[in-house]
Amino acid sequence: MKKAFLSVDLEGLPFIVNRGQLSTGNPLWEEGRRIASELTYAAVKAIHDEGFDEVIVADSHADMINIYYERLPKYAYLVRGYPRPRSMITGAEGCSAAFFLGYHAGVGTKDATYDHSFSGSAIRGLEVNGVKMSEFLFNMIALNEMKIPVIFVAGDEALREDVEKFAPWAVFVPLKKSYGRYSSISPSIEKLNEDLAQGVKEAVRRMNANEVRMIAVDKPVKVKIDFLNTGYADLAEYLPIVKRISGTAIEYSAESINDAYKILELLVFASYGLRSIIEK
Repeated sequence: MKKAFLSVDLEGLPFIVNRGQLSTGNPLWEEGRRIASELTYAAVKAIHDEGFDEVIVADSHADMINIYYERLPKYAYLVRGYPRPRSMITGAEGCSAAFFLGYHAGVGTKDATYDHSFSGSAIRGLEVNGVKMSEFLFNMIALNEMKIPVIFVAGDEALREDVEKFAPWAVFVPLKKSYGRYSSISPSIEKLNEDLAQGVKEAVRRMNANEVRMIAVDKPVKVKIDFLNTGYADLAEYLPIVKRISGTAIEYSAESINDAYKILELLVFASYGLRSIIEK
């Protein structure tokens, strides 16, 4: 049984330019869900057409209940809900390859729609062993630790540089070109579906030709988080493994990147909890 893993975010998808498209309870959220679902269906079909028996789809944005499940084919499985361990890559175990759809640029990237790294409302900066992390890069090294190569990335053109630097073997398909944080231009869904199919085909060809690589990080893994305010760092410092290095920044070490991922998720979720209680 040959399985593929597909992680789906929203900010890097075409036509996504407004916060109302990104969160539950907003009138435009249904539009965001339709965009995410249409492209997910296209990507799942393309992956299956290239020889994968099953496709594990991880709904990986916000509350992680964005993708309409009704039209998923019988060979697709959907991971939904948040919080969950390793967030955007939960369910990848046992897969032969990973595909990223709708991925955006890391926090601080110029001309990138909703640039952030895991939490735009809690994190100002994220590093692993001194290297600045985007969600793409963090997720990739975590999957690589599990011996799963990332062979395909589709998202904001602003992410291309990161992909070409750290995963030059991966196929990159641009879904949008951003003019800034809140505006972009995208081709039609019809054109993008064609691009996805062609990109997936080339990615699988490269994998079958042994042109794909994986990267490893030195261990123990040292993670640095710069929070948006001191309150989030105050809370993080309650953990004995966390060291406060400035008013807003902390660091911690872990034996693996996947362990580091779980701690990151805990700290982000704690920040959300603090904000909901104190900053009403």
